Amino acid sequence: MPARRLWLLRHAEVSYFDEHGRALPPRSVPLNERGRVQAQALQRALRNVDFDRCVTSGLPRTLETARIVLEGRSVAVETHDDLREIEGGRLADIAPENLQREIAGAFQGLGPERRFLGGESFGDFTRRVHHAYEQLLTDAGWGQLLVVAHGATNRAILGRVLRAEYDAFAALEQDPACINLIEYEGGHAMVRLCNATPYDPAKTELRVSSMVEYAEQALRWLGG
Repeated sequence: MPARRLWLLRHAEVSYFDEHGRALPPRSVPLNERGRVQAQALQRALRNVDFDRCVTSGLPRTLETARIVLEGRSVAVETHDDLREIEGGRLADIAPENLQREIAGAFQGLGPERRFLGGESFGDFTRRVHHAYEQLLTDAGWGQLLVVAHGATNRAILGRVLRAEYDAFAALEQDPACINLIEYEGGHAMVRLCNATPYDPAKTELRVSSMVEYAEQALRWLGG
């Protein structure tokens, strides 16, 4: 019997600021034009995978990515709220001179009490993500599972598999519309693929981390 496979995707690219520099509510942002192109590249890369089940966080950017990937298939898109992204505080509460450092370094030197940009603690976040992950694993009804989630969510799951816990957040990148593949056989989990980007396989265009890019955007609009 072939190993069970969990295809763990990060949603495709979104814009967290509008054309006037206003910060958009993270819970409601849709894919931008480049993100839809990235999701279509995912669809082509995964077109021959026979998914039994698809689960997303329920946030619009994961739902839209999943629907593009599954276009033309009869797989239902489910929601598990505990897979949602880690929730930060208000960027406006961070002093402009600290924006770059706070955002770019948000995943470094972590522990359970550390809060993400003044919001949710990494301890609370990893507990809810690991709970959702364990629930998915206990379902024996799938052989190929598609999960479309978020950068920090994926790091929490990969960190669990790699036994890296909080160190995984800084050590693993999760680019927009990336693919991770975890296999399960004989009670053992193995990461077979990590942060693969079909739209830029050699990472020639992806030269900065997602958090550094987010910091640069925030500084451009909010830093004064």
